[in-house]
Amino acid sequence: MNASIGERSEKLVNTPQETLDQSFFLRRKALKADLGSVRPSQKGPSPVELAVARQCQVPLKDIARVCSLHAVNGKALSQSLIESGRLSANQFYWALAGRLRLKFAQEGSLKVASDRLLDHRPLCLDGLLMVPAVDANRRAVMAVSPVGAQADTLARLVLQKATHGVPLVVVTPNELRQLVVTAHSTVGMVEANRAHSAYSRAHGRQKSLMSFAPFILFTLAPIGGTVILIVSAVLKVCALALGSLRLAAAWQTRKRPPVKSAPPGDLWNLPIYTILVPLYDEDAVCPQLVRALSNLDYPKNRLQILFLTEQDDTRTRERLKAMAEPHMQVLTLPDGQPRTKPRALGVGLQMARGAFITVFDAEDRPDPDQLKKAVARFRAETPDLACLQASLFIDHAQSGWLVRQFALEYASLFDVMLPWLADKNLLIPLGGTSNHFKTDLLRQVGGWDPYNVTEDADLGVRLTRYGYRVATLDSTTREEAPLKWDVWISQRRRWHKGWMQTVLVHLRHPVKLRRELGPRNSLLFLLWFVGGLACMMAAPWTLVAILGVMIHSATSAEGVPYWVPMIGALGAFCFSIGFGGAIFCLREGARRRGLTVHFWEYLSVPVYWLLGSCACYGALIDLFFRPHHWRKTSHGHVTYDPEAAPVAAE
Repeated sequence: MNASIGERSEKLVNTPQETLDQSFFLRRKALKADLGSVRPSQKGPSPVELAVARQCQVPLKDIARVCSLHAVNGKALSQSLIESGRLSANQFYWALAGRLRLKFAQEGSLKVASDRLLDHRPLCLDGLLMVPAVDANRRAVMAVSPVGAQADTLARLVLQKATHGVPLVVVTPNELRQLVVTAHSTVGMVEANRAHSAYSRAHGRQKSLMSFAPFILFTLAPIGGTVILIVSAVLKVCALALGSLRLAAAWQTRKRPPVKSAPPGDLWNLPIYTILVPLYDEDAVCPQLVRALSNLDYPKNRLQILFLTEQDDTRTRERLKAMAEPHMQVLTLPDGQPRTKPRALGVGLQMARGAFITVFDAEDRPDPDQLKKAVARFRAETPDLACLQASLFIDHAQSGWLVRQFALEYASLFDVMLPWLADKNLLIPLGGTSNHFKTDLLRQVGGWDPYNVTEDADLGVRLTRYGYRVATLDSTTREEAPLKWDVWISQRRRWHKGWMQTVLVHLRHPVKLRRELGPRNSLLFLLWFVGGLACMMAAPWTLVAILGVMIHSATSAEGVPYWVPMIGALGAFCFSIGFGGAIFCLREGARRRGLTVHFWEYLSVPVYWLLGSCACYGALIDLFFRPHHWRKTSHGHVTYDPEAAPVAAE
């Protein structure tokens, strides 16, 4: 160790405590003296760190030992003291903030400046990273956590008042790391490709169309009857096409053989697999969740399980920490907007070490061999396969009519429609859980959009636009369905709002969408998303129109024009195909899942659709007034016993 460094260390270590507690003016003079004796390029312990360590009453022998080891391991003084347990991170950085007359922010007190990061970029000066954040007073600040010589740089900034009016706030390195990771996951995709993000509700020509919509409607008012007939014809075509798709899917028998878990020779060559579990207010299902993930038939040393919790969700975090296994890690996300599931998943994606990555919800119970099946399928397929969607199944369908309809809907979608679409190599709208990805390809397409509240459907479309394939996996994840209609409506409002966001995002450039998806997938996108939403919203008006024609026919002495029965017959035919396709698809899904369905449950499906229509109109309101609000669905209302059937809680 150089004599000059040793002399400076001894001088700073022996500085009396009273001198360290003098006024700000004297502290500035002391800092100038400390900094003036060291060149920025000179290697050695930071004078500012030495002074702060002495202020924290770290023993002289410990500081001398760390200084002597500095030339060997290259670690900063603060880093070595904190890692060895001689000093806590909070204590050191609190003292550093006090010496520089800056504010110190406890962990969790700063929010991610998601809405300002597009204007205020993180700065880096001589290795000192300054990250935009928002304090408790909603004031923009720059969070810093200097290590080693970065403390000298921070002191120079304070002395020169070179912060451009933005206050500096000192945080611990762990807090700064969380702010960086969360901020990047929030705005990374927006900065890389704003055209594929729901950050803005509408884009370019869409805004112009919305602005001129009242004028267009006023212009078309004189020919309102013709416009209604045209819209009615389009809706009939959509219902006919959707019903035909469901009929074709239900008619075709699955020919693909089941995928084996993994060849015996590959059991010792399994890749690292990352599991992301976003959670909020889920302490009730933590025991079930940990048990389900512990039952996965995959080597524990090849698993990375990340529980992603929000800053204010202390109960869930503490309960998980009490029962988490060594390969499970509980992460805390700094507060910020938007508070959505994809925002949390973006943080997990940046910290993922696995070659493959999957998402499970809090209430999920996947098949034990699901990960091995996914690895075997990825290895057996071509490199362009980017995602595998496992089947979702509601295993407490006996809990009431609403849950029964939900279970039938899931069976028809995940066991009939999606496998058929995969066999035809068509666009697949992903479910929100049990998606298995190749991590490198997921990062290549930008990951999840934090501003889209149905990040799964959006990601499925984006993967196809990038030229990758999405397929289904012959494995099941059991889920919990809402027991009450208001919870179901709230969940559907979020789903339908996300579908509307997905439509707006991917129709910003229709010609480009058609070129990237191809003619078949472009038509399927319009039919599945746009046509599905349109039919859902038109359901109650269709019922009103049918009733109106019936009443008019029964009460009018002159009867109705000749073309009305023709249009009614055409509408009845299209409705019959649409309804019949849905019923056959539900019946086939129930058969594959072993569910016994009564005849009256099939007849009550239109009532279920009317509930969905109510949720769709609520989603339209949310899209304009709360576009990025995440409607949380509560879980833990079903008691699950591995040796018995699930029972709904009272």
